[in-house]
Amino acid sequence: MTAGVRVWELGVRSRAWAAAGYTRVLPLDRLPFAARSPTPTLPDVLPETPVRPSFAFAPRWKVLLHNDDEHEMLYVIQSLRKAVPGLTIIEATEIMLEAHFTGVGLVRVVPREEAEYYEDRIKTFGLGASIEPEDS
Repeated sequence: MTAGVRVWELGVRSRAWAAAGYTRVLPLDRLPFAARSPTPTLPDVLPETPVRPSFAFAPRWKVLLHNDDEHEMLYVIQSLRKAVPGLTIIEATEIMLEAHFTGVGLVRVVPREEAEYYEDRIKTFGLGASIEPEDS
C-alpha cells in the first residue's frame, strides 16, 4: 500500500466526519505542498547576521493639559476623548485629575507634529494645553 496521510488528521475534514469513522487516505504525492514538506529546522551554527545601524527617531514632545477651573470635570474628560483618539475613559479621567491636583497633566508623548495636532485639538474645546520637549 502507498504511504499516505489521513485527510482528517490534516484538518481537511471536520471532526464529526472523522468521528463517524471515515478515514479516507490520500497518497502523499496528492497532498498540498505545505503538507508534504518537512518541518524546517535551524542549523546548529547560524551565519553572522549584519546588524543594521540604529536610526535616530524623531524627538518626542509631551502634550500637557493645564488645570481649568472654568469647565466641569465631565466636560474635560469628554473633550480629551474627542481630541485624542484612542484615549479611554479611565485614561482621560486620570489625566484630568492629574491636571486638577498638580496643575498640569501629561496627555501623550509623541513626535512634534503629532503633539502640535493634539494641542490644537484640545484647545478647540476651550481647554488649556501646551507642548514641551520630553527631555526637559
